[in-house]
Amino acid sequence: MNRLDQLLKEKEKIESEIDLISKLKDRFPDLTTHTDRWKNVKYMSVKANSEVDNVHTYHSCGCCNDAAYLASPFLTVNGVRIHSNPCEFYLGDKSYDGHNFTSNSTFEMEKHNINQIVIDKVKKIIENEKESLEE
Repeated sequence: MNRLDQLLKEKEKIESEIDLISKLKDRFPDLTTHTDRWKNVKYMSVKANSEVDNVHTYHSCGCCNDAAYLASPFLTVNGVRIHSNPCEFYLGDKSYDGHNFTSNSTFEMEKHNINQIVIDKVKKIIENEKESLEE
């Protein structure tokens, strides 16, 4: 592929993304982005906080033994994840025997009006993790 073809392809991709963002901003006027240290971009909106219906939990780092364990609530709109704002909530830390959870891991979610469906899912994830450590 020559340079001109490459530029035209990039232009189409950018125009498509702009069109998608415009449509998303109609529903979420406060739409913004969060970029993590690996340059992954998350769309997020305070307006989505009460609408989020799913959650992704993960460690902030794959190589660190004490990495933060985070929850990122989201909903999917037109195939795109729209995360709550804030888009990450601290649940605890990774440890050699599982996780060390904070005493009230979902308090910040409640404070930011995250949908109760997600809060219940996070509580269940924590409960399952604690039960697996007891076995």
